[in-house]
Amino acid sequence: MSFLARLLGNPLFWCLSLVAISLHYIWRNRSFYIISWKLPGPFSLPLIGNALNLIMDGGIPNAISMMTNNMETYGKHSRVIRIWACQELYVLVADASVAFQINKMPDKPDFYSFLGGLYIKGGLASDIDVDHWRWARKLMEPFFSLKNIKSWIQISHEESLHTAEYLQKYASSGESFLPLKTLRLFGMHVVGRAFFGSNLQSFSPKEKETALDNVEKMFEHFLHRVLVPITKNLLIYSLIGLRRKENILMKQLVRDIDKILEEKISRIKAGIDVSEDDYLTKLMREPELYMEVRQQAGTIMVGGIDTTSTEIFSILVMLALHPDVQNKLRKEIIDVLGDDVTQTPTYDNLMKLDYMERVLKEGMRMFPPVPVLAKKVATETKISTDIGEYTIPAGTTVLVLIHTIQNNPDYFDLPHVYDPDRWLPDKVAQRDPHCFLPFSSGPRRCMGGRFTMQEMRIFLATMLRQFEILPSDQCKTMRDVKFEMNGTTLTDGSRTSSGPRRCIGGKFVMQEMRIFLATMLRQFEILPSDQCKTMRDVKFEMNLTLKLKDNCQIRLRSRKPNLGI
Repeated sequence: MSFLARLLGNPLFWCLSLVAISLHYIWRNRSFYIISWKLPGPFSLPLIGNALNLIMDGGIPNAISMMTNNMETYGKHSRVIRIWACQELYVLVADASVAFQINKMPDKPDFYSFLGGLYIKGGLASDIDVDHWRWARKLMEPFFSLKNIKSWIQISHEESLHTAEYLQKYASSGESFLPLKTLRLFGMHVVGRAFFGSNLQSFSPKEKETALDNVEKMFEHFLHRVLVPITKNLLIYSLIGLRRKENILMKQLVRDIDKILEEKISRIKAGIDVSEDDYLTKLMREPELYMEVRQQAGTIMVGGIDTTSTEIFSILVMLALHPDVQNKLRKEIIDVLGDDVTQTPTYDNLMKLDYMERVLKEGMRMFPPVPVLAKKVATETKISTDIGEYTIPAGTTVLVLIHTIQNNPDYFDLPHVYDPDRWLPDKVAQRDPHCFLPFSSGPRRCMGGRFTMQEMRIFLATMLRQFEILPSDQCKTMRDVKFEMNGTTLTDGSRTSSGPRRCIGGKFVMQEMRIFLATMLRQFEILPSDQCKTMRDVKFEMNLTLKLKDNCQIRLRSRKPNLGI
């Protein structure tokens, strides 16, 4: 046997080669490592970093919990720590002023290219091409004008009434239920009508349900590739069968989007039901923009459905567990809008619902729909904290822990207490202006925030005038509230961002929620279910989104017509 053959057959040779390659890699990037070592954080092993911590702490479902726990241990003074996922550096930020500084950066991490795969990419929320993002944002901004937002009030009101009519069966039976699926359908119809001029008649109820499920599965695939380093390799991702599953899923999502777009194109060509105010009419007059429309349509559908529905869900649970807040809110709704739930509210009257504003903000503070934001530091950046300055090396992915910031006792007294009055002007003035980021800030601020607030106002105004919202047996107190994080915030059972990449749909989302709440609260009293009777029963999960768990059910009780308080 030749010397070369014996050498290649020696395991020690391969071990030493691996060590040599690793040392060479570290030496070439020594300045990057030297800077990163100065950041506080847990001990990390060579090559694998803190990957073992992630595995031992429960894997992907507990990834953000692990980050939060490390923040409490290593970043309790600076609120900034570093974590290594194999050879990728992540800097976690739970400092409001640092978050504001980071969110001014327009760059997104490269892993956002995994969202939507080859079929849907380039959406405003995930576009990693900054030049394209700037062009697309300029294209989109006119559709979120105040004029358009006001014109969508009637749509949100009508869909709120339809939803309340559907929910009447739960009020009649008294059974507890999980409202998230119904809320997603509500959001789907509002977005379809407002942005695409489509009432979704071409979709059967089963097809709508499948489309909503596919959106959630898309986030699951994205999160898997982000948190499991080896799946970032396309070959490995394909060999374990996940790529095939994702392709099937994304093809179905694209078919659903194309169905909506083709329906609109047919009406435009026929000159039927064409409005200059809706999103597609303007863009579809230029056929070369079709692919751009598809990309942004996917972003709007996901943002307008998933985040808004999860936020309304969390607020309904809070109202069920806090009847004093619910009664006060209902009184304001009737005082401002009257008790005729069929009358479409005006924009000016919706803006007079001051207590409603505080109720919504407190819900978004405790349960931000997007609990974590990711940014890429393109150039070496210095940040200032209470205990000094740190340097973040170029190429680092920064995770802004929105949920952690908004539930930090340094910023909010008794953060686990649901208290809308913490949003009174005198109390707001005493806090750091950057510690509340429901729709981000800076150039990337969500353009749909104002619409979302309006939509939630209208929905709650409808609900509370028809129903009393009650807790369930599974969620009787705040101790029962559990949540999980996926890609946005409260799932079955953290807001958006600031800086150049802030969500462009923030205004829309705020308007949508206002309308929905204003409609619902005039028709229903929202009651806690047996599964979720107190704040202790509220559970949630975090991945990319923060969503309440299945135990957080509610019950409804019909209100008498023209009932005074």
